[in-house]
Formats: sequence, C-alpha cells, structure tokens
Amino acid sequence: MKSAFAFLAIFFISCNFSNKKGIAIKKPASHHQWVNDTLGCKLSRSKDMALQIIKKHHLMYNTEEHFLKFFQAPDEEFRTQIQQVLRYYFNSKCQRGKLISTGEMCYAEFYFRGGKLVETNFECN
Repeated sequence: MKSAFAFLAIFFISCNFSNKKGIAIKKPASHHQWVNDTLGCKLSRSKDMALQIIKKHHLMYNTEEHFLKFFQAPDEEFRTQIQQVLRYYFNSKCQRGKLISTGEMCYAEFYFRGGKLVETNFECN
C-alpha cells in the first residue's frame, strides 16, 4: 500500500514539473488584446481569439450591449433588413494606423438579430 502511494505521489509531482523545459503553454485570449488592436494593425486579433472570447464570456445568444463590453466599438457597423452586423478587422496590413486597401484584408463579422448575437463569420480576401 505504501509503495502504491509513493508511486502516485512521484507521478503527480513529476507531472507538475514536466512542462518546465522549453514547451510554451498558450495563454488564453484576453479581450484587452482584441480591444487594443484597432483595425487589426498590431496583428494581435485572430479568429481563434474572437471565438475564445465569445466562449469564455458566454456571448453567443447574449445581448449586443454585453458583447460590446468585451469587443468594444466595431471597426464598421451596418444594418441589413433582418440584422445588425458588427465588423472587426484582423491580420491587417496598415500604414500609420490606417488600412492599406490594396493588401489582404481579414475581418470578423458578428450578426445580431433581436439584439442577440446569433452568428459569426470570418473572411479573408
């Protein structure tokens, strides 16, 4: 019995130290990183980051007001007949803090119907 306990103790201790040498652990996305990368010029924003923020803060099917607490003001906003669309750029080519129109543009669109986030779309062109 003591040997089994000793084995388990050594196993758990070694697991705690197994990642100390050279293996980077990916930090979870921070909504502050998203907000501080206006137009995606700093290349911090990404599709994965947006999806992590949505999941972490339970934003899907939540209100636009709640969504904006984490994503802040969109880079563009427009309305169709059935929904409100908030667009944020990411991985952008910029010059002096402005988008270069000839470069590849990526954007995230968030669709709100009845004031709730119902869909996302990510495009690069």
